[in-house]
Amino acid sequence: MYNYGTGFRYLIARKFKIRMGIDVVWPNHDFGYYIVFGCAWNNRK
Repeated sequence: MYNYGTGFRYLIARKFKIRMGIDVVWPNHDFGYYIVFGCAWNNRK
């Protein structure tokens, strides 16, 4: 059994702390992904 995956995060609007990201995974014989838009990571002030 094996799994591969990668992700990407980007700060879209610094003033509003809006971030966007996508994660992609490849387990054995399947495929999955999800896209996140908002402030889900590191809500530092």
